[in-house]
Amino acid sequence: MKAFLWVILLVCFGSLATCAYITLKLFNITSQHLQDPVSQLLLRYNINLFRSFSYLIIGRVLFSILGIVVSVVVVYTVITDGLPFRMELLTPWMATTLIDFYINVFAISVWVVHKESTWISAFFWICLLICFGSITTCAYIVIQLLRLSLEDPMYYVLLDSRSKHGSTSPK
Repeated sequence: MKAFLWVILLVCFGSLATCAYITLKLFNITSQHLQDPVSQLLLRYNINLFRSFSYLIIGRVLFSILGIVVSVVVVYTVITDGLPFRMELLTPWMATTLIDFYINVFAISVWVVHKESTWISAFFWICLLICFGSITTCAYIVIQLLRLSLEDPMYYVLLDSRSKHGSTSPK
């Protein structure tokens, strides 16, 4: 139920809800978890983390479909309305939307830096996030989901490779 409420808040309030969620999670990090606070921020230990592989398949399909939908919408809009770099589109709502977008890009970028094994690959993905937004986000999530085996718990998608192999242990 609590997760459903956060989804509703994210849909309605965007980066404001993202920042509120991250702030609440950061207040729950204790000094014993300071060596890997990003893992502590991403994981929920109070639930059964070993769910059936169907969640993995659902995630792969869902984010693939979302990526395709947003790609089609962007291409259609560019074809029918042109590029968005016009003065009549620079309204206060556009500025607000861009600020909201880049706050969310920052939050996703923290996860990408945590996941990627090199600074070069993290920089590459962050550049793609900045340029292509949701298209890149969906592609990145699908790639991470495809790297998991069907036997892996779903939460492995959040962790870097060191954490998955025992260097960082949960509570």
